[in-house]
Amino acid sequence: MIFKKFKFFKFIADRPSPPIGPIQIDDVTKNSCSISWRPPEDDGGSEITNYVVERREVHSTSWVPVSNLVSGTSTTSAQLQEGHEYEFRVMAENALGRSDPLVTDKPVMAKDPFGTPGRPGKPEITDHDVDHIDLQWTAPRDDGGNPITHYDIERKDKKTGRWIKVNTSPVKGTSYSDTRVTPNHGYEYRVIAVNKAGPGKPSEPSDVAFAKPKHEEPKFEIDIDGKEVRVRAGDPIDLAVPFTGSPMPDVKWTKGEWVDLFVVWVIKIHDVTSGMFSHKQDK
Repeated sequence: MIFKKFKFFKFIADRPSPPIGPIQIDDVTKNSCSISWRPPEDDGGSEITNYVVERREVHSTSWVPVSNLVSGTSTTSAQLQEGHEYEFRVMAENALGRSDPLVTDKPVMAKDPFGTPGRPGKPEITDHDVDHIDLQWTAPRDDGGNPITHYDIERKDKKTGRWIKVNTSPVKGTSYSDTRVTPNHGYEYRVIAVNKAGPGKPSEPSDVAFAKPKHEEPKFEIDIDGKEVRVRAGDPIDLAVPFTGSPMPDVKWTKGEWVDLFVVWVIKIHDVTSGMFSHKQDK
C-alpha cells in the first residue's frame, strides 16, 4: 500500500494593523493643514482599499470626518477655526474592516505661520485741489513674514470725526489719489498694510489736508475793510475773522498809534480763523 503526504495551508484574513506613525502635519494655516502617514506593516492579508481620517478639537470628545475616502497616504483638512487646537487620527481599511487608529502625538493649532504687517509710514500730502487730494507713504519695515498684498486707505473728515475706508479696490503701490472729496473740507488720512494673515495696524494720521487749490491768494471771508467795531469803554472786545489761502498765510494784527497800558491784547491764529481778544487789567 502506498501512502502519499499532503500539506494543507489555512489562510486567515483579518483587518489591517494601524498605519505607521507618526502622523506628519505640514502647511498649517489659520484654516487648513496637510496630513500624511505611512501604510500599515500588516495589511491583514487583504489589500488596503481606503484610509479614514478624522479630527476633533482638544476640548471635544467627538471625532468628525476629515475624509472617509482617501486612497493614498495624505490628505488636506480644510475649514479649521483659527486659533483652535486639533487632534487627528487615521485608520486603514480593507475588505475585513478598519484598523485601530493612529493618533497625532500632540495637538495642532490652526494659525498662519506668519503675522500681519507693521504700520506704514505717516502719509504725506503731495497735492490737493477742490476735486482731489493726493498722498504717498513708505512701506512698513516689517511685512509680518509674508509679502504685502495691498494697502487700504482710510480718511477722517474734520466735520464728522469718523474714519472710513475710501479705496474701492486694493491699492497695490504706495500712493493714492482721493477723488471723492468735498470742496473746502479738511481731511486726515491713514494707511493699512495687508498680507495673507490680514490687515495690520493703521499708520500715524497725515496732517490735515483741505480740498482746495494748492496755491490760493489769501483773503478774508467777511467784509471788514474800512469797517468799525465799537464797544462801550471798559467792555471786552472779541473779534474772529475767518480767512482762506494756500499755503497757509501769515496773519498779523496791527493797532493804531494809541496805546492803553491797561489793556491786554491776545492774538490767536488758527487754521481758518484769526481772533483778537482784549480785556481790562486791574492797576
